[in-house]
Amino acid sequence: MTPGAAACWACAALRLGAAGDAADTAAAGLWSGLALGTGTPGAQPVGPLAAMLGNLLGYEVFRLVTGALRAETRDRLLLQDMASFDVASEPLLPHPACPFCAPPAALPEPVDLASAPTRPAFLPTAATAADDEAAQGPLAALERRSALVHPHAGVFTAYADEKLTQTPLKVGSVVLGGLGARGRRTVTAFDVHHTAGARLRALNAAATVYAEHVVPAPAPDDATAELPAVAPDSLTVASGTGGTGTATRWTAAVSLLTKEVVRVPAGAVRPFGADNADRRFEPTRAGAGAGADLPEAAGAGLLSALAHDALRRAVRGAGAVSVITPQVLGEDPEPVFLLRSAAHLGLTVELLDLGERAFSGASVVLARTTGTPRPALWAVGAAPDLATAAVDALRDLLGAAQTAEAQTAEGRAQTAGGPGAPDTGDPLMRDLDAALVPVTSEQPAAPDAPAGEDDTGWTRVLERLAAAGRDALVVPTHAADLPTAGIHTVRVLLTRAAADAG
Repeated sequence: MTPGAAACWACAALRLGAAGDAADTAAAGLWSGLALGTGTPGAQPVGPLAAMLGNLLGYEVFRLVTGALRAETRDRLLLQDMASFDVASEPLLPHPACPFCAPPAALPEPVDLASAPTRPAFLPTAATAADDEAAQGPLAALERRSALVHPHAGVFTAYADEKLTQTPLKVGSVVLGGLGARGRRTVTAFDVHHTAGARLRALNAAATVYAEHVVPAPAPDDATAELPAVAPDSLTVASGTGGTGTATRWTAAVSLLTKEVVRVPAGAVRPFGADNADRRFEPTRAGAGAGADLPEAAGAGLLSALAHDALRRAVRGAGAVSVITPQVLGEDPEPVFLLRSAAHLGLTVELLDLGERAFSGASVVLARTTGTPRPALWAVGAAPDLATAAVDALRDLLGAAQTAEAQTAEGRAQTAGGPGAPDTGDPLMRDLDAALVPVTSEQPAAPDAPAGEDDTGWTRVLERLAAAGRDALVVPTHAADLPTAGIHTVRVLLTRAAADAG
């Protein structure tokens, strides 16, 4: 629209509403009437509804005149079902797309990865799982994060796991709306110990989807434009196409190694969005992480980025990919339980060490099914140690197989991932046939070497990245709503090794 034009945005809304179906017409008439002060179409409220509205207005007059009571709608919404007259009250959080409530843009603060746990703090270990006090941690964390789950005005609208099979693995699902043409997504995750842990994992996974598809990228500003730029093709998620030559939008990031603030391409931070329309960067969830604070989210994002880098290397046949035997995992309860569960589900599972320990010190494990005529199921786990990475890969593979089998048996609709395949978030590597990943080492994978006194997981990883001339860049991607319930999201971008940068 331009000054002096014969029509405006309100005219466009009315025209579009008039040309749409009955629902479009009603919605356009309602909101245009409220915004323009022309009244609303349709019959005016009478009878019980008019009385209820009158009572509400009378209460508001009394409250404002006396100043004795707090507004019921202060930071909340009151919603009434016009069929049952039931009233619900839900908290109202600022929406990330609101131009009036968005916080002012600021450069990211340094993130101390050393303060991050190597596994989510709320999750029990096999040694503490039977302890009643240990179980309270996940429940307390879930109660806090459930403040985001409300059917009408929540960031997430509901849990959807009550009817899901919870054996042998626990399954958590959360419904996320507001995705435009895609409608709603039900994001699912799994846990070995309890449903609370599975729901917490599902909330984290759904939070990264929300940050990618709902939270808008910050508008460019002068402060970001003055930062040193990271070359787009130096990032591991660069597709190699070079883009279409269109102008690059930038966003601020902070280095995990040097704490320097730089600018990175916005398309690499949100690779499923409009800034990556030319697919200069792979559409992948690589580097997306969520956690209780920025260090924990950055740790999860770094492992995700390393997993993607290792998987790309394995697909190309580079590096040493070796088979992990059950003996390497020892007699720890979790891998033993998962391997037995695979047999119970009728699956033959192969575990592959993708050789990431030689590059960053972290472990990346690919779990894939073998011996079936169908495409191989697969999942990737990444952790500072080999056993935890193997457990993560096994858990996600078996959880997906368990859920798909149960949903197929119940005749539920098929999804893009196959019959009954659950939505576990955006893909790490789209359309991968895991059966084609070659085993390049004749020797089985070796267990982790004993760690030295100063050889903590994150310290080792950062030192190895620095020695290779690489960097890990963190971009916070959450808006103001998620942190109110203890969830922070980031995108971690890895640069290529100095020898590969050219």
